[in-house]
Amino acid sequence: MITATVHDDVATLTIDRREIHNALDAATLRELDEALDALASRDDVAAIVITGAGDRAFVAGGDLTELAQPAGVREALRLPMQQVFDRLARFPKPSIAAVNGAALGGGLELALACDIRICVETATFGLPELGWSLLPAAGGITRLVRTVGGGRARELILTGRRFDAAEAIRIGIVTHVVGSDDLLSTAHETARLIGSKAPLAVQVARLVTDVAGEGSREASLIAETLASAALHGTSDRDEGRRAFVEKRAPRFGGK
Repeated sequence: MITATVHDDVATLTIDRREIHNALDAATLRELDEALDALASRDDVAAIVITGAGDRAFVAGGDLTELAQPAGVREALRLPMQQVFDRLARFPKPSIAAVNGAALGGGLELALACDIRICVETATFGLPELGWSLLPAAGGITRLVRTVGGGRARELILTGRRFDAAEAIRIGIVTHVVGSDDLLSTAHETARLIGSKAPLAVQVARLVTDVAGEGSREASLIAETLASAALHGTSDRDEGRRAFVEKRAPRFGGK
């Protein structure tokens, strides 16, 4: 079950299957996909925050009762979790994972698909899939390598060991570790800070950052140059220039 609320230009999506630690089944993935579809074109949403219900788990992976069902190669190749998480990674609005507990398997993969990750002090992380002859194939291998580097990602994937919030921030998986009472407020404050920036510039910056993490130095610099040029002549650029000259906060999108 996914609940969605919108307040101060920030949408909060809460995964609520707390009786099984918010594990993701096919129905919940469909609900997440539908929620993203509903939010994509809303002008009153500048960013989204994704969290789990309760205080024990963000998402404790995929629902193993479904994974235990036999499947042929054709079904195995569909990877709906990968498709939904990839949509989240390419979502037109920035996303923040507010990790309120265990983020294991698909839960860590979901967090990695978000732009920014903030967690509580008691959060735990891990990719235990190899223990069940599975792979973290919902983007987990690819995104973990790009986040922490190949050597460290290989160790975490091959051992499947759990690690805590202190290690998560040390290796760059999360950007902030906060108390449980401050998690959502910190995530919302971060989302509102992003929402105060020029919307088109935010979208372009996210795309260029992706290129910088994937391509060569030359390709990244070309992407920066072209993206910067694309912002010239836009209404947001004009408003930003006027606000700077007039020494006031910019009002993007007529706000």
